[in-house]
Amino acid sequence: MDKQMVQVLSSIHFAERYEALCNQYSYNFRKRFVNYDNNHVLDIFREIGYQVKFHKRENFFQSVRKVGVYQFKYNISIKSGGVELIWYVMKNNKYYTGDIFSDLEYDLLNLKHRRSLPIFRNYEDLRGILTIAFRMYEDMTAAFLRVYREVSQEDESSVISP
Repeated sequence: MDKQMVQVLSSIHFAERYEALCNQYSYNFRKRFVNYDNNHVLDIFREIGYQVKFHKRENFFQSVRKVGVYQFKYNISIKSGGVELIWYVMKNNKYYTGDIFSDLEYDLLNLKHRRSLPIFRNYEDLRGILTIAFRMYEDMTAAFLRVYREVSQEDESSVISP
């Protein structure tokens, strides 16, 4: 993980927030909600203010935001009652940075083990997880734009004109 990504994640207290999310939704795996309806899940996304598409073939939900040359992709997989959150950035249509939240935390803190995914027992739990996750996505995106624009400006200012 490069130092700019460490700065992005640290500036929004990513590790603490992800830990809190996982702890808040650390229900017994046997109580997870596995028979959810994808259309109802799409309604929840709309209710919390996000346009999301469901990719049936890969079985995940995705929201995309474009800012300049960057495209931010928010992927959510809710297989088996656990919620896997993924944030990544494309630049000029090529992968640039990002990962699964549990991997970002693992790399950021040099953990020995990855944290268990947040578990939902019902639609209300899922709404809570998604609401928190999208706040984190938005904060990560804003921090990324601040940090990486600063880096780009530093690179441009170090160029010496003939």
